[in-house]
Amino acid sequence: MASLMENGTSVLHYPAALYRMALTTKVPPEDPVTHEDVIAKRRTHADYSHYYRSTMFQNECEDCLLRAVDPDALKVGETRIELYGAAARA
Repeated sequence: MASLMENGTSVLHYPAALYRMALTTKVPPEDPVTHEDVIAKRRTHADYSHYYRSTMFQNECEDCLLRAVDPDALKVGETRIELYGAAARA
């Protein structure tokens, strides 16, 4: 079942956007940059910022695809990480 947007349009009516989101989740992560790398001056704050934004975008794409496939999988405001954490504690 497809998830519906506020205006009633099915999310699956946007195949190009879904394809881009699916690709984003399959692209291997960039070279990880940790906060410690920045403190030790091995990497710049801009590198860390870029890596963090990329990781967050990838997670958001995964959440969006999960909602498109199973709208009841995540509650409003809940993320996939919170959902998996609750399942692990149960």
